[in-house]
Amino acid sequence: MVQDPVWTLAAEMADIVLPATTTLERNDIGGSSHDRFVLAWSCSFVEITEGGKHYVFIEDFRADPVSHQIQTASGKIELFSQTIADYGLGDFAPSRAA
Repeated sequence: MVQDPVWTLAAEMADIVLPATTTLERNDIGGSSHDRFVLAWSCSFVEITEGGKHYVFIEDFRADPVSHQIQTASGKIELFSQTIADYGLGDFAPSRAA
């Protein structure tokens, strides 16, 4: 069983996955015995005004990927990065889908 705000490798391998919120999604306080301060934060959200243009992630790229390339080695959305792989870090191994 695992509790994560995003789909991690641990969540992928778990039999039971419980949802968790990020610090932007809850009113909370935090800190530890190693911190000098206790931190407080409140929920955050972005309000889209009526009649405004709905935001679509990488809309320009989706409309014309040749003219609006993403700043990656291939200019496209990458699920695998050779740059990251070249670091040789075991915990940054490619996912099973790559």
